[in-house]
Amino acid sequence: SLDMDTIVKVDIRNNNCIRWSEEESLPSEPVFIANPNSESREEDDGVILSVLLDRKVKRKTALLILDAKNLAEIARVNFNTTGTFTKTFHGQWSNLNDKIHSF
Repeated sequence: SLDMDTIVKVDIRNNNCIRWSEEESLPSEPVFIANPNSESREEDDGVILSVLLDRKVKRKTALLILDAKNLAEIARVNFNTTGTFTKTFHGQWSNLNDKIHSF
């Protein structure tokens, strides 16, 4: 499968990888948000946002918030949509009347 279903943090200095995944979820491209109140100079002081798509329920989605240091889940907001969401990489925009593919 070509599904990109895992968020991976790679530490090239320590040759470490941390992974986040769920069997029923497809995460979108992760977006890093730096901690605006950070006093540290650590590059991973912040959160990662990702939209999750449900593999089985096409109208179920969520916004996932992960701690950027260890990929621990901080929060999740679940949504039921009126339309079908498609998986994306680098974002996808379409007109309401455009025919688009679904996963």
